[in-house]
Amino acid sequence: MDITNLAYTPLDIDAIPLNYHELDDLMSKYSLPHHPYPHIWDAFAVCGRITAFDDATDCDKAWNDRYILDGDVQWNPHLTFDLQEKCKSMLDALPYLKYTFAQILSQKIDVAPHQDGLYDPTAPVRAAVYGGADGFNGEPEPAGLKVMLSHKNIRSFYLSERAGSKRNFIKIPDDTNSFACNERKYYHGAKHPGEKKYILSTFGIIDRTRHTELIERSVRKYNEYTIWF
Repeated sequence: MDITNLAYTPLDIDAIPLNYHELDDLMSKYSLPHHPYPHIWDAFAVCGRITAFDDATDCDKAWNDRYILDGDVQWNPHLTFDLQEKCKSMLDALPYLKYTFAQILSQKIDVAPHQDGLYDPTAPVRAAVYGGADGFNGEPEPAGLKVMLSHKNIRSFYLSERAGSKRNFIKIPDDTNSFACNERKYYHGAKHPGEKKYILSTFGIIDRTRHTELIERSVRKYNEYTIWF
């Protein structure tokens, strides 16, 4: 299956619902202004190589180090047992050899259309992980692996082929809340929904075989929901 121009697909992973009120209470008490974009997001670091979960810059460092294999991933001590177990189940279901960082984001304003950073696949750390494979960062696309934790059926997140082109809002079927998108090749953004919306943004070392199998299976199952350019 040629997925070169695949921008978005829901993932064939059973939905794992969270208690919204418990999640909202957690975010209200313990989320931090996202570093380095505090005006756009509040963030709660779920897990990572983090020692100070209440320090936004330490959480950002863990994001920057997300392609380093060494070191143990710690879980945020503010998570309840139930939320930690469910987040762990979500991460285990995604096609990672090892997940290294995850955060819950709460959008504060409209997110303007943008592409995520383009990384050098020959950089020493990433080349060691992915063997200098072709593609941004050597990762198989779509590499943006996320879980919509609330309000999944509102028109908020969208992708565009180019800057200023048509906005294609994602739709998520009832039986899943996970999806994959190509954030480096295509422009993407989000309208503020007018209320709190929570999304789990995940990172790690992707298992190419599991990723290919999951994406191809998901595209076949959710063909009417996919976005291609």
